[in-house]
Amino acid sequence: MDDTIRRQYGPAADIVSRMLLEIRKLNKDENLDDLISRCCDIANGQKKYIDECGFPETQLQATISKDTKSDEHTALGINMLSGVAEGNFLKITAEMLQARHILEIGMYTGYGTVSMAESPYCVELVTLEIDPTYEKFLTSRLAGTNLESKVCIMMGPAMDSLVQLKEQGKKFDFVFIDADKQGYLNYYKYIMDNNLLGPNGAIACDNALWYGRTFNQADTNGKVLHEFIEFVKKDERVYQILLPIRDGILLIKPKVNL
Repeated sequence: MDDTIRRQYGPAADIVSRMLLEIRKLNKDENLDDLISRCCDIANGQKKYIDECGFPETQLQATISKDTKSDEHTALGINMLSGVAEGNFLKITAEMLQARHILEIGMYTGYGTVSMAESPYCVELVTLEIDPTYEKFLTSRLAGTNLESKVCIMMGPAMDSLVQLKEQGKKFDFVFIDADKQGYLNYYKYIMDNNLLGPNGAIACDNALWYGRTFNQADTNGKVLHEFIEFVKKDERVYQILLPIRDGILLIKPKVNL
C-alpha cells in the first residue's frame, strides 16, 4: 500500500469501511449489493460505536483535533492524529500505571501528548519531535493551560534526545513510541538497555499493524515492524500483546521478578 492510499484511507480502522465503499461503487452484480451494504454498515457502525463507548474528549483534545484538520500544514499528516479511541487508551493506561513521568517519541500535533499529560498522576511528560511546525502548533495551544508546565518538547533526532535523557538520569513510568517505524527497534533497545523504563512501567508502540501490512511484510515499514515485534517476542525481559486498536498498539510490560 503506497503513501497515496494511506493518505486516502487514513488509519487502519477506517480502511475496511472505505474500501467497501469503493467496492460498492465498482460492483456490477446486483446480487451482491445487499451483502456489500451490510458489510459497510457493520464496518462504519462498529468504528462509530467504539468511539462512542469511550469517554468524551476534553476541550483541549477537541481543539487540537479541530485545528489539526483545519491547518493547511498539519492537515497533510492527518492520518497521524491519534483520535478518540487511542487517546482514551493512552489516558487510561497512563492512569492505571499511575505514571508520573511519561516519555513520548513522536509528537505530531500533540493529541496523544495531552491525552497522557491530562492524567492527574502525571507531573512531567517529555515528548521528542523533529518538526518545528508541530512544536509551534502544540506550544501555542498549551499556552495558559494547566499542562503548559507539565509538557517538555525536546527537538531533534530522537536517538540524540534519548542519549541526553540517559545522561540526565531520567526514568519513565510510561513510554509511547509513535515516530519513524524503522527506528522502533533502536528506540526500544536503547530504552531497555539503559534503564530508561521504570520497573513497573510499560511501553506502547503505535502503528504496529501498519495499515494491514505488518503480518505479511508487504512494504518496507511492514517488514521492519514485523522484525521489531519478533525481537520483542524473543526478549525474555518482557511480556507483550498486540491490540487491534486503531492501527494496532503493541503493549510491552517488563516481567516482575518477585
